[in-house]
Amino acid sequence: MSLSAGSAQLEVEPTAVPVVDDGGHRIEGRSLGQLAWARLRKDKVAIGGGVVIVLLMLVAIAGWPLEHFGVI
Repeated sequence: MSLSAGSAQLEVEPTAVPVVDDGGHRIEGRSLGQLAWARLRKDKVAIGGGVVIVLLMLVAIAGWPLEHFGVI
């Protein structure tokens, strides 16, 4: 990969050097989705609200076939 800075050409070679902490363990970054999911899992009220929403969606989806076949 080459970059131009004014009239000079700079050659830059990409390197994949793993970042290592003091204990010799690899440090890996986390995506925004992973960070958001980790924070969501700690919020018990949000998890409860999500469960209620999923249950309401399942009742709404199952309602039509149950009514159509005369179960309700």
